[in-house]
Amino acid sequence: MNGDHPSFGTQVDPLLLVVERQRLVAGPLDSNADLVVDCPYRQSHRTDHPHEIGNSGFDHARVDTPTLIPSVSMPMSVHCGDQRDGIIEVDAGGSRLPTGGVASHLVRRDPSTQPWRRAADRQREEHGVDALVPRLDFAALAQSVYLNQAALGLIPAQSLEVMLEHLTQTAQHGNVRLSDEEELRILDELRAAGAILLGTEPGAVAVLGGASEGLATAAALVPAGDVVLVATDFPSVTHPWLAGSASGRSVTWVEDRASVSLTESVLDAIRPGVAAVCVSAVMYGTGSRVDCAVLADSAHEVGARLIVDATQLAGAGEVAMADWGADFVVTSGYKWLCGHGGVALFAVADDLLDSIPPHPGWMGTPNPFAFDATRREQAPGARRFEQSTIAYASALGLSESVTRLNGIGSGAIEAHARLLAAELVEAVQPLGWHPFRNLDDPSASPHIIALQHADLDATAVRAALHRDYGIVTSARLNAIRVSLHVYNDTGDIESLVGALATIGKAQCERTSVDSFHGPGKGRIRYQPPDGDRNIQFGDHRPIARKSGADGRSRRTNRG
Repeated sequence: MNGDHPSFGTQVDPLLLVVERQRLVAGPLDSNADLVVDCPYRQSHRTDHPHEIGNSGFDHARVDTPTLIPSVSMPMSVHCGDQRDGIIEVDAGGSRLPTGGVASHLVRRDPSTQPWRRAADRQREEHGVDALVPRLDFAALAQSVYLNQAALGLIPAQSLEVMLEHLTQTAQHGNVRLSDEEELRILDELRAAGAILLGTEPGAVAVLGGASEGLATAAALVPAGDVVLVATDFPSVTHPWLAGSASGRSVTWVEDRASVSLTESVLDAIRPGVAAVCVSAVMYGTGSRVDCAVLADSAHEVGARLIVDATQLAGAGEVAMADWGADFVVTSGYKWLCGHGGVALFAVADDLLDSIPPHPGWMGTPNPFAFDATRREQAPGARRFEQSTIAYASALGLSESVTRLNGIGSGAIEAHARLLAAELVEAVQPLGWHPFRNLDDPSASPHIIALQHADLDATAVRAALHRDYGIVTSARLNAIRVSLHVYNDTGDIESLVGALATIGKAQCERTSVDSFHGPGKGRIRYQPPDGDRNIQFGDHRPIARKSGADGRSRRTNRG
């Protein structure tokens, strides 16, 4: 190794990573060697011991026994110096990270024995599914079970810190602290992160004030002709097309039925004369997912454009605009991307990048700060569709969150949700709750589970979950919509299942409620119809949970 920035080496797999007495342990590796491993970036692990977070973003803990850290896809270069010194140097993307003084040894395991797999299986059997990120980064998790990212996403502490810093500096110092060049840099960085997220190039990405703005722009760029829409899609997807119906554009409505592939239903509606297919990649109410690549091929065969709203997919699963062949892809920033309102991403296919914006703005010019009011020139690429000054604090926070999500990887995020979804569905089916689609249905998404019950009203149950148990979900289309994101874990599933069991048993009839003076002080009593004893929840949760120093929820026996 030479210089301050070690180069990336070859992928080493497998590698068992454990934390033991503040040392990262793995074993034997030649000194002065390079390797790239899947490192646990800001990753928490389940332990009842005191927990600390290092300056580098690594978790390190004082533990008496080795603890397995589930790895995530965060490629890093690790330089092992003289192993007698027990020092490693870590690089991420060619930029040195501070190690925070954590001394570590690195040792390669024998792949033939696969000890890491057995350890992971044992941990899953004993502890369930861990969160992919430290739960301490989300303040709401200290007092509630949050299963509602599909409605209003939680913002991690690091992103919030970036936002508040910018807001404070700008509000107090204006252009003393924010130059014109820095404004443009904020957008450049978000486009770059957004391009990785959406599976396209930075020049194909525009930063807008909201997803509705992008959807309306896409609709305005499609020539006259019919449009295919899903009847239970989110209104911002359908409304731009309804406004144009008076000019001769007719709509073919597709139903999202649990017994039929939604992709097949949309395909059946595509025919000559259709100018556009506009659909969410994942339906907000049911979690039904469409195969965007298949829809793009069919749409293009009849000369139609495919417009995809990826708001309920981006940040929870893979978005691959270039591979799909979609013409437009838009996503909000304030849901699965862990951002705040006022910023969205809008990606445009190569053959549409020269289009004239239907609603041109001053930020869509080659040099916005030239302030030329007498003539209009279009900025290169998708930037021409940007209109005006946006919420830069939101843009900075979104850029931070998207960068972190990109680091974890969509595959790891989706696999994590799938494990939690399997736990959830298996546990609630005996209680009479069933998902809108079976998890093995190709049209099902693992991160949005719409639970339906033949006898219970979803709106009333959602209210009881929130009011009596501190469990936040949504009621959509007469189903309890459960959102599973990177901070959720098995404990969250247990809490929800226990609450649903009690609510169902009591038939949602509360007979008496003691006055509530805060978590742990009040007592909510339900009188089950069969005369069983009252069930008491001092902390509003059916599963007793206590938080460790790392903010993780621990399961405890009620006795």
